[in-house]
Parts: sequence; C-alpha cells; structure tokens
Amino acid sequence: MRFPDEMRDAYKRKVFAEPPPWYEGLPYPYKWRKSLGKNLSWQASIYYYWWEFLRRSDAYANLYHRYRKADNQKDILEDWEVEFCRDFGDVFQNNFHEWWLIHYKIFTKWETLRVDNWPDEGEENFEFMYMDFSGNLAKLEIRDLYRRINAIEPAGRIRIWYRGASCKYGVWGRYSLETLKTHLRVWDAKIANPNLHDAEIADLAGVDVSPRYTAAEISRMKREGSGFASYERDLRRAKQLAVQRHLRITRQYIDNLMKGWFPMRSKR
Repeated sequence: MRFPDEMRDAYKRKVFAEPPPWYEGLPYPYKWRKSLGKNLSWQASIYYYWWEFLRRSDAYANLYHRYRKADNQKDILEDWEVEFCRDFGDVFQNNFHEWWLIHYKIFTKWETLRVDNWPDEGEENFEFMYMDFSGNLAKLEIRDLYRRINAIEPAGRIRIWYRGASCKYGVWGRYSLETLKTHLRVWDAKIANPNLHDAEIADLAGVDVSPRYTAAEISRMKREGSGFASYERDLRRAKQLAVQRHLRITRQYIDNLMKGWFPMRSKR
C-alpha cells in the first residue's frame, strides 16, 4: 500500500489515543498488540473493530442512505447527522484499508501548549514572552520544546501550560480485541441462522464455555451413565446464556456507535 506523508507523520508522532492498525512500512512507536492471525496484524486495533461494528448498524445504514440521497430528494438532515456521515463515510464497502486511508484523522489526538514568562520582583526592562502552540504539536514534540524553553529562561521565570486536546472520537472504557472478535462471530452467526438455538450458535461461533467438571469426571459420567444427562443440560444452558450475553453486549455497542461512543455499554 502507498501511504500519504501526512498519515506517515501521524503514525510517527503518536497522535492516536489507541494503537492504530499496523502496516508494514509505517512507523509504529506503540506497544505491540498480539496479532489476530497470519497477515492480519492490521486488525489488531480498536479502530478496525469500530469499522466492523458500525458496518452492522442498521441505524447508520439508513442514515447514510439518506445522506447520499439528500441532494436529490431534498431530504432534511440535522447538522450532526451530516457531520457524522462525513466523518465515517461509506463503511459498507469490504475494504477496510481504503476506508482507513481516508478517515483515520477522526481518531487522531493533537496536543496543545501555552508558554509565558514572569518577571522577578522589582525587575526592570523585562521582556514579556508569550507563545501559544495549538493543534499542531504531538506529545513527543512538546517534551522537546519544554526542554528547549527551559534552557532559554532561568528556572522559576517561565510558566508552561500544557493541556491535551481530546480526539473527536475517543475510546470508551477498557476492551479486549479477542472479546470484540468473539462478539462479532456470535452476532454474525445469529444473523445468518436466526432459527438456530443459541446453544448451537455457541458451537458454530466457537464460544468457549468451561464446564464445571473435569475431563475425567465427564468421561466417568458418560461411561457410567450417572449424571451425564444433567451435565449436558447444564452445558447447553451455559452455552445459551453465553450467546445471549454476547448478543446483548453487541447490540449495546452498535446502538451507542450512533452517539460516537465505542465500545460503550448502556447496562449489564
């Protein structure tokens, strides 16, 4: 892939709040995340799953359809709806790479810095200095600038006001990439097989449900026929509950995406 210099610079400056998708040839000064499979390192990022979950939002699909047709049909959209569609664009194409090249900027986080100095008591002919750097500085640059300014002005005479500018779409709460991946597998399996029992959905999606018994105990129950029927019933119920939990969380994530929040749950 060919990457624009501006994107290369964003990776180098660490202006993403979370590790972005990894691509060979781009600087990557982030803590490495475990790859999700051979040649899929670019999927080991929360921003990849932001795209995946938004693709499954019927609300966004309907909104984006209205946005595309607005000029011809004089459809009235609210300002936030137009802005949201411009920010995320067409996520329904199957190429994440092309989408990321265009829309990565909505996840960038630039830092700002304000610098001034203060005269000593009774000092005459004091030269006042004021500088305001906003919107263009990354965290690494601010540290270097801080050292440079302190080398110019004596200690105690300079005031450096540092404040971080939040990115437009930040990540809400803690997350696990593997768990997000499982959420999607269960969701897609249920959409493709709506009449299948949730216990079968668990098997289809590879949901790991740990039994209460050891392998030896299960073998003994199966051999003796004592308690095995109860074990199978409990296991089936556990699979059903696990799938329902994945579906419930995924629905909340998808719904809250329309507010610009991910991964965000409304309730347990």
